[in-house]
Amino acid sequence: AYGYSKQLSERTKASYSIRLEQAKEGMKVKRNTPIWLHSDGRLNDDVAPFIKQAFELYVSGVGKTAIANRLRASGVPELATCSGPTVEAWLRNQAAIGNWEYGKDDPDKPSQVIRGVYPPVISNELFLQAQQRKIAVATKPRERTSKNFLVGIVKCGVCGANLIIHNKEGKPNNMRCLTHHRLKDAGCTNKET
Repeated sequence: AYGYSKQLSERTKASYSIRLEQAKEGMKVKRNTPIWLHSDGRLNDDVAPFIKQAFELYVSGVGKTAIANRLRASGVPELATCSGPTVEAWLRNQAAIGNWEYGKDDPDKPSQVIRGVYPPVISNELFLQAQQRKIAVATKPRERTSKNFLVGIVKCGVCGANLIIHNKEGKPNNMRCLTHHRLKDAGCTNKET
């Protein structure tokens, strides 16, 4: 079993080495491709206009989930399961401008960008605008999340908001309404802990 697994691994590595050389020589590369490309690298003419539309909408300020909703409503079968994270992946995929980013998923190897492997579906300018907008609207991750199992389960009896844990000297001390904690009586009248 070990020998068979090793042999398969060597074949896969050799296959990717061949594909890498073919891409560098300007030949079409067969690989797992995004939705707007066929496996042999040809443009999928039914989907390509919608990908361009997704980039244009994103650059104009529309969110990824709203874009996904519009694409699902288009009636194109390939876009029927489109979601916000799917659109996010498209927006950072260099195949949209015809490039193959070889080795981007392997942390042990430096990635290489091979230009002109696929037909571009959008312009370089539109791709760069999308990357700039992505940086501009990026939010930092939440600072911390409570480790107490009751947070998110226990609700306020007045407004229905989550109750939060207040710690005293580093230990959970009491629970109180999150809305009242933030907005006082303007948000919720439940002052109890």
